[in-house]
Amino acid sequence: ILNGVTAWTLEAWINISSLATAEAQFVSKWADAPDQEYFLAVMSDGDVRMGAKGENGLRYAEETSDTGIISVGTWIHVAVSWSASKTVKYYFDGVLYAGGTSIVVNDSPDVILDSSANLYIGAQETGTLGVTREFPGKIDDVRIYNYARSAAEIRQDYNAGLGAHFK
Repeated sequence: ILNGVTAWTLEAWINISSLATAEAQFVSKWADAPDQEYFLAVMSDGDVRMGAKGENGLRYAEETSDTGIISVGTWIHVAVSWSASKTVKYYFDGVLYAGGTSIVVNDSPDVILDSSANLYIGAQETGTLGVTREFPGKIDDVRIYNYARSAAEIRQDYNAGLGAHFK
């Protein structure tokens, strides 16, 4: 999933039950090197962090700068898009987030790495430690797109609501 793309969007509804985990990954295709592709995680201070690694071996991570974006016991729609121009955009409950602090390691990737890592919802797999960084809470309606979705498209998913797909 997303192997070789230059733009993408990850979306999910999340409801975290505790911020005790240092990096609770809710979408992850990130294992031991060299099998690192991308992840989304909630940090212990309520920030959201995105990480990606490209075929050129370069790694990149970005984190929201404000603590408390994610609150315990509250459903929130999280969307992160990466454009071909290497622009990362965060959306919380359908609204573009204006903040953000970049943490760049060896520059940023042009193309997402084609890795053999498994895709995990709610954890990260590593060969040496097994399944780690488990997400304490609920995750629903995870969506992965191979293009950077527009603000209108992300808002449409948010406005559809959490229960829109249940009958």
